[in-house]
Amino acid sequence: MLRLDLNIRLRILAIVAIMTGCGAAGLAQDAGVRVALDDGRFEVWMPGNPVPAYFHNTASKFYSGSGTTFSLSTLRFSAKGQADAARDGVDFLRRFCAGLMESWGGEELSFEELADFDYPGVEQRFQHGVVGGVPPGYFTHRAYYVDGQICSVFVDVAKDKYDSKRDEMDALRKKYFKSLVIDRKRPPHRAFDHADRDRAKWPKPDPDLRKRLDAAHGMLAEPFAFCQTMDLDEFHWLVDELRPSGYRPTTFRPYIAEGRIRVAAVLLRDGQPFVIASGQLSGQIEARNQNLGQSYNQVDIGGWERDDQFYYAAVWRRFLPKRGVNKPIVGVWDSQIEDRTKEVLDEAYELSRRHRMLGTIGDIEAYRHSLIAFKPRPAANFQHIQGDRSLYERELRKKLVPYEIDLSLRKSGEIEYLASFSDAMTRYKEAHGQTPAEHLRSCQEFAKSGLLPVAISVMYRDGQGYESASIWHDRIAEP
Repeated sequence: MLRLDLNIRLRILAIVAIMTGCGAAGLAQDAGVRVALDDGRFEVWMPGNPVPAYFHNTASKFYSGSGTTFSLSTLRFSAKGQADAARDGVDFLRRFCAGLMESWGGEELSFEELADFDYPGVEQRFQHGVVGGVPPGYFTHRAYYVDGQICSVFVDVAKDKYDSKRDEMDALRKKYFKSLVIDRKRPPHRAFDHADRDRAKWPKPDPDLRKRLDAAHGMLAEPFAFCQTMDLDEFHWLVDELRPSGYRPTTFRPYIAEGRIRVAAVLLRDGQPFVIASGQLSGQIEARNQNLGQSYNQVDIGGWERDDQFYYAAVWRRFLPKRGVNKPIVGVWDSQIEDRTKEVLDEAYELSRRHRMLGTIGDIEAYRHSLIAFKPRPAANFQHIQGDRSLYERELRKKLVPYEIDLSLRKSGEIEYLASFSDAMTRYKEAHGQTPAEHLRSCQEFAKSGLLPVAISVMYRDGQGYESASIWHDRIAEP
């Protein structure tokens, strides 16, 4: 396996450009191309889907840590783009490369045709100046035409590193390209790179835990578990029982129902150390963040209001440099949340988790907001909405991918949806506006199709009962 020098900055960008006919039936859900580097350590699977535009940037993934930046993006083309590529061959690839070089203000150093795969391919090298805060560097770009699709890989080396370690940089670049794999093998599901390998070492959960999750409109599976209506005390007990088997809570959303505090939660089986707490005041959560320092990152926030007091629940995951840094904001009033949100976005963070509670402070009704932002910001485009169910459904019709959802109560008694969407391409399913029993049946179907839960939320209204919502992805963008 390749290892990156911690003092070397590399930018690796793998792109799959899907080129399918817009008016045709399109590819099957599992059709697509996998691009992988470093024995699958870095990989992306992009399903083929038709698009109306000639060229449309639809998906990106971003990874940074230990001096390395790694971004996965998707570029898709229409039927016209496919026809142009079939007609022009290598010339089409040259134009594709030239467009990228122009966007970086680059100066071409070399261009050659490749024969390392059974697909037409080209390699272009260019140097560039400062672009969007990225220092000057040397780009090497390889693009391949694969069965009506384009796959390309970029390696960008900072100019100062290349000038001082030219031979080392050239050797490292060649190793990356030597490890390149392009095929139609769908990657396995996994929440963490090591999880599939380690699960066999962990003890199997007690069968009684499955019964408890079933009773809470949830399920226990090999890579995950979730619940919708479990009592808070029982949930904490369950988490302790599942911990030795590698399960870690990633979504933890308590709510009040029928006079009790219940929990909607997702647990992934990745074996990562974690800290969980509930019934905390905002100052206690902030103090916990200070005490945990660089050791743990907060990954979710939830809570409930009772007797004019807001109580919070949170989960922290062991800090991993390659996963970036999280920034939590807890218990901000309506009048402050817009400025605080702008603050984190201006600091190049991206919103990840959001939560809102309606409370009554004396005779005054007020909302308390919490959020978690993360850095580095992915290269994908993100949209965040807050509104009723019809607004959420309109966003779904835009073909964006939902990745976060939280239900809260309005002053009117209606349920409001806080949701986040991105244009990152991944196979997904979601369900909303259902009772827990209905929602469980939907989730069981999602699990059968190989999807994993990324977010879940439940809200209860007196006289109207429970309403559940969740989002499931083909691959986990691990929180």
